Amino acid sequence: MSISETITKHKKTKFNVSTIGENLSDIRKGLWILALPAVGEMLLNTTVGMIDTAMVGRLGKEAVAAVGLANRLINIILGAFMAITIGTTAMVARYFGAEDQKKAADVLRQSIITSVLFALILGIPSYFLAKPLMKLVVFTGDNLVFEGAATYFRVMAASFIFLFLNLTASGALRGAGDMYAPLLVVSLTNIVNLIGNYFLIYGHGPFPCLGIYGAALATLISRAVATLVYGYMLFSGRGGFRIDWRGGIKLSKEILAPVFKIGIPAAVEQLVMRGGQFAYYFIIISLGTAAQAAHEVAINAESISFNPGFGFALAATTMVGQFLGANKPDLALRSGKEAAKIAVVMMTLLGLCFFLFPAFFVKLFVPNDQEVIDLASMCLKIVAFSEPFFAIVMVYAGALRGAGDTLAVMVYTIIGVWFLRIGLAYLFAIVLGFGLEGAWWAMNIDIVARCILLWHRFNSGKWRELTI
Repeated sequence: MSISETITKHKKTKFNVSTIGENLSDIRKGLWILALPAVGEMLLNTTVGMIDTAMVGRLGKEAVAAVGLANRLINIILGAFMAITIGTTAMVARYFGAEDQKKAADVLRQSIITSVLFALILGIPSYFLAKPLMKLVVFTGDNLVFEGAATYFRVMAASFIFLFLNLTASGALRGAGDMYAPLLVVSLTNIVNLIGNYFLIYGHGPFPCLGIYGAALATLISRAVATLVYGYMLFSGRGGFRIDWRGGIKLSKEILAPVFKIGIPAAVEQLVMRGGQFAYYFIIISLGTAAQAAHEVAINAESISFNPGFGFALAATTMVGQFLGANKPDLALRSGKEAAKIAVVMMTLLGLCFFLFPAFFVKLFVPNDQEVIDLASMCLKIVAFSEPFFAIVMVYAGALRGAGDTLAVMVYTIIGVWFLRIGLAYLFAIVLGFGLEGAWWAMNIDIVARCILLWHRFNSGKWRELTI
């Protein structure tokens, strides 16, 4: 049975590698089936994120700065939770590949319980210590920015329980091969968030004008809606899960040990990456307002190219995990390589567009400030050279996570981000005086170095021998 026939037959779009032969065209079809919904989800998140920022932006630059700074700290906190999300995805993929849905459901049940515990452990202190925590990231001395950031962060801390459950559910469904469920949920909840923003930020209709608090509240409500939808999906058997709650809420070391064996290095990797981005950002801030604004604009413009890399990275995670579970390591290797090839082609084309028409992308965000336009355009031209390398970084990192080889990804991230990106950014931008241009060349060097390391690790095939 071909991949297309399988998807037509299974109404819930459950993907399973047992339907794939050794034909390369089947592998490619499978990758596209898995990747397209993820690309759509990323595109939707990117677009809605821009609209969300614009809606908050109408409150003034202080509001934008407050939300941005609060989100930087939230992203670091979320890095710790990746231990659950990535470990769950990898183990569920393994068990579905081995056609052991019971163990996959047991992993999901245990991960849900652990998610609630993580939400309480991280959420409660964050809620009550919002102001002290915001003092760690708000250095401007602007009281409006500080108060706004603390308000936003406090409400986001209250939403952790919904967010963590949502990430666990979406990770499990992706591991099971159901990429459409997260896309559907994201579509619905982003609509809820935008509607909530309209009424709660500005006070339309019977609602009061709540400003930043309203934006945070809209996000909390949208995450609660997502939790309800995911709950309905999973308890109705979406993705092939049949969760048995007769085992109670007692944590099982036997079930969770492999989840954390994969997940803890992945969480450290995420913390290293996000902490490194934070440190890198402070180097950019020291270069002045124009450089900081140009950096933000260029990063937002470049994020357009992340979509195919993100989609095929998730596809590689699922396919590699399921093929290994099905005891087909050679097909796991081939699927990772094919995912990387497709992503390289797509991101290279986008990189070419960045190089040839940088001002077009920059002016989508800053139409009038010529100094920022020139600086951001320079950044896009620089990063255009690293797009094919970044495609390999994203996909092979995803493939290795699916194989459970998260320790290698963690080590390479530490080397690339902290030793190369941050070290060279300080050297080029500050010591040698190359400014923003030097900082972005440092980022390119980091990406190329990690590409070489990940390429060698994946193609060595050592991950095929890992036991979980």
